[in-house]
Amino acid sequence: MRVLVIGGGRWQLPMCEFLVSRNHELVIVDPNPDAVCIRFAETMIQCDIREIDMILHHVASTREKPSLVLTDQSDLAIETASYLSDHLGLPGIEPQICEIFRNKFRFRNFLESEFGIKYPRYCQVSESSNLDTVIAELGLPFVVKPADSQSSRGFSTITSPDDDFEQIIRKSLKHTRLGYVLAEQFIQGTEVTIEGICLGGHHQVLTSSSKLHFRPGIACRLDFPARISDKHLQKLVAFHNHLIERTGLKIGLTHSEYLIDLITGDFAPVEIACRGGGNLISSDIVPWVSGLDTYATLLDAQLGNVTGIKPINLTRCATLQFFEFRNGIVPQLPDFTRLSGAPSKVISEFNVRPGQTVSPATDDRSRHGFAISLSETFEDLETTQRQINSIFAQYLA
Repeated sequence: MRVLVIGGGRWQLPMCEFLVSRNHELVIVDPNPDAVCIRFAETMIQCDIREIDMILHHVASTREKPSLVLTDQSDLAIETASYLSDHLGLPGIEPQICEIFRNKFRFRNFLESEFGIKYPRYCQVSESSNLDTVIAELGLPFVVKPADSQSSRGFSTITSPDDDFEQIIRKSLKHTRLGYVLAEQFIQGTEVTIEGICLGGHHQVLTSSSKLHFRPGIACRLDFPARISDKHLQKLVAFHNHLIERTGLKIGLTHSEYLIDLITGDFAPVEIACRGGGNLISSDIVPWVSGLDTYATLLDAQLGNVTGIKPINLTRCATLQFFEFRNGIVPQLPDFTRLSGAPSKVISEFNVRPGQTVSPATDDRSRHGFAISLSETFEDLETTQRQINSIFAQYLA
């Protein structure tokens, strides 16, 4: 089968490896001729993944039409995949449904119209918006973020009437193709992510995580499954399954974020995505914790071979931890293969090099590295995490 893959970077690597293992022929779209996934490509379309007309022109010029258009872990890529699937008459996510997931302002409108949810309060703002008016509507603090971006790009928090509102909006507008950004009430609470899959219009939660942050908008650690009470989690899962099904999504992986009050159990939807979680969440963590081969299930569903899955209950757990070096020169990178008899599988990567000058991350993409621990038990996970933190601490002395 010929598969058109949108994006050839690091986060498409697991999907490309899976597709090649199934003996499928890949056509990969990416502007970088040295992208990591290009080695799997039968054909490469070298262009920005947003250049839909160029992609369609290339597809039309070949004798064999793709059977599927696939991508994962990227909101921008999933939007292109949705449009191309629809235009080519292939299975995929309808563009109007993708828009609910892709546009945070559209998602807020959906929550209000379908569920009557007006929390957190929100409004659309631009460079001409008045700060006093927004404060009167949302209160302080509030956040500003692009409506169609990911990885916390363009995210800022307004805490005072003295903040440079125009500059913050201009910064956020650099990360969107829209002429506006979203201003949203800041909510205190524990952030919980939900990872799921939709098959035949039925959504099933596969796992969840609790998220900690370096600073607002930039995560430092995700623990799977979420460390909240079963009662609160069951309430959240029931609502979330209903929410995703109401969007009209038929087939696809999902990644969503909520803020939850650990005392009352009340929760506020933050955003939803019709793709798997990034940083190998969908490809490595979800299959480990849930026991479900996410890519195999998704592909078979796209081909009409799977319409549902049986619930799987495992005691496995995982942690995705991010790293930041101190301001200045990066020393030698930690070697987590030195873990002494760690009872967990560890996957680690750094996107900085020794001798490089670094500063604190400004968004999720600029964090310095990460380590994933996959464990059979919580005790094994904690043992592994202590060893990882001990090793990394040596590079901060």
